[in-house]
Amino acid sequence: MATNYRKEVNVLEKLHKIFARMVSGVRNFSYEDSLKSLGLSTLESKSLGGELIDMLEIIRGLDRVAEKVTLRLVNGGSRCAGRVEIHYKKKWGTVNAYSWDLQDATVVCRELGCGPAVSAPGGAHFGEGTGPVVFQAAQCTGTESALRECASYAWGHHSWWHSYDAGVICSESAKPRLMNGSSPCAGRLEIYSSGSWATVCGDGKSWSLLEAEAVCKSLGCGAGVAAPLNAHFGEGSDRVIGPPSCGHQRDVGVICSDHTDLRLSSGATRCSGRLETQHGTQWGTICDVYFVLEDAGVVCDHLRCGAVAEILGGAHFGKGTGPVWRENYRCRGNESSFWDCPVSSWDQIQCSHENDVSVICSEHMQIRLSDGGSPCAGRVEVYYDGIWGSVCDDSWDVANAHVACKQLGCGNALEMTLPDSCRPGSGPVWLDEINCSGNESFLWDCPSAPWSKHVCSHKEDVRIMCSEHKELRLVNGMHRCEGRVEVFYNGTWGTVCSESLDSHDAEVICKQLQCGHLASIDYYARLFGEGSGPILLDEVECMSHESTIWQCQTDPWGKHNCHHREDAGVVCSGGNLAKERAHSANH
Repeated sequence: MATNYRKEVNVLEKLHKIFARMVSGVRNFSYEDSLKSLGLSTLESKSLGGELIDMLEIIRGLDRVAEKVTLRLVNGGSRCAGRVEIHYKKKWGTVNAYSWDLQDATVVCRELGCGPAVSAPGGAHFGEGTGPVVFQAAQCTGTESALRECASYAWGHHSWWHSYDAGVICSESAKPRLMNGSSPCAGRLEIYSSGSWATVCGDGKSWSLLEAEAVCKSLGCGAGVAAPLNAHFGEGSDRVIGPPSCGHQRDVGVICSDHTDLRLSSGATRCSGRLETQHGTQWGTICDVYFVLEDAGVVCDHLRCGAVAEILGGAHFGKGTGPVWRENYRCRGNESSFWDCPVSSWDQIQCSHENDVSVICSEHMQIRLSDGGSPCAGRVEVYYDGIWGSVCDDSWDVANAHVACKQLGCGNALEMTLPDSCRPGSGPVWLDEINCSGNESFLWDCPSAPWSKHVCSHKEDVRIMCSEHKELRLVNGMHRCEGRVEVFYNGTWGTVCSESLDSHDAEVICKQLQCGHLASIDYYARLFGEGSGPILLDEVECMSHESTIWQCQTDPWGKHNCHHREDAGVVCSGGNLAKERAHSANH
């Protein structure tokens, strides 16, 4: 019994030595060499081969159960990302990345309770460790609950180079997300870690299509088709998962096979051109045979380009490249995304790039003037990308203002200062450094800095007045609701002739000024005196239902046969005048 025990101990000792030689990289150490070291012949090995394998497994198990093995991930900015380190036989050591892959990383993440694995970088991606190298040549299947259950070379304290230390990035409890792409299946990779979203730093060694595949699978986005590097989808913010030296300029991205995108190409703006759609990384065109108004309307809405203006077939904007997708979209017209439209394939029609369909949208960009008292005076605001924003006054001149006034149908620009009631705006500053020639039809046709690129505050918001800006006031009375009627037009204050002014006309004046109802009309400047400057309005004919006097019929501006002794005056009941006075007294 003692002899057999000593023999087993001797065999185990020799097996340890054999393993040491194997994991130390000794070449040409064959199975026959192992037999010789054990004192076994080839013939004996035929009957002992199975037992030999069992003994090898026993050796592996002896090391693993001898003490509690502890894992940790270090130097990755999160407990669920970093260099893999193992506490083994009272020392912390690293894992050699020889044959290290996502299946091995999956087991590490599972053991640490860190969710699915995202990446298994080698090459000391998280920096070189210190101490021994404990583990090498993992052969996990991905189903194990702990790394110690995986097949591998023998565990030990080896003095190998740390330049091959293995790392792991886990997704923790939440699914990763892809940001700044045009669909949920493409974008900058972000992982929810330690209470906030963080980006992942990578390079060609640590980030590849295999890692992208795992992300796409976890998101239900099909297969991985690209793993772009170097902040392809823009730099993130907040934390970076990776070595301490990693910055957002190395943020990794993912493109999955289910990623879709669309664009209008070769047109004058992003809202006109040949319709192209992307699947994965491949761009292609759409056949014009089945494409109808409802489809085009959803395209324009999807791109935030307003309504559809025109559908053009026959490769109007030139022939595209890539495939002509065999897709027949059947939009109802109320979808918010083009990808919400039902789609079927077509087989009977033969389409080529000669049949590429094009779309022209109304370009949902608008311009307005705010806080100036009329649609033709105020702060210049532009509606772009679904939001109203302002224009910075850097390089602003009369030529720019002329284009804005013309676009608004407000005549020409006036070189006049607006009152302080025209306040600074809010929201984005969309345009800066505009340099119009004055001949452009739209403000955004003028050369300028790129949209939203500026160094301005809202104190620099552009404010303009156009010649069609009109105002109404009562002057020379006891309060703002009585006095001589004066109107502002084309940069000048003038009077109104009383010759044909009646109660219907005067009622509209009181209504427009929010001064209640008409009390009386002053003919021939008896109560409020004669005005000066031009007589701007004559032969006013209102029906009394109008909201402003500008809606009433009149002679052309400045045309009259009156004198200032015929200047009209009006007395209104006051309306909210008492409340206004009380408010003023309290302030």
